[in-house]
Amino acid sequence: MTLKAQIAADLNAVYFDAAAFAETVTYTPVGGAAQTIKAIIDYGVPDESGLAGMDAVNTDAELWLQADATNGIASVAVNDAVTIGSETWRVIYARKIDDGLIWRCRISRSTR
Repeated sequence: MTLKAQIAADLNAVYFDAAAFAETVTYTPVGGAAQTIKAIIDYGVPDESGLAGMDAVNTDAELWLQADATNGIASVAVNDAVTIGSETWRVIYARKIDDGLIWRCRISRSTR
């Protein structure tokens, strides 16, 4: 097993463990089929202008997903849907981090 494969396996077993840090969500790519996956969610992320508290109603959040087709999502796109509980959020921004092993996404449930 390569170091990259071992790190990905450790991410799935430890960091993305639903009993520890992760939540189970339903991810639906635009024009694709829904998948149930594990994700890390940070609710109420302040906007990047530094205006802390501007998201007091928690319409924005950060979402981390494994960047692989087996345990997460291989390709993330703007407007993909993420269902958390009974609420649907939309991806508004995404980029790969941690040597391409994790998608870091900004999601919103704003209806404005």
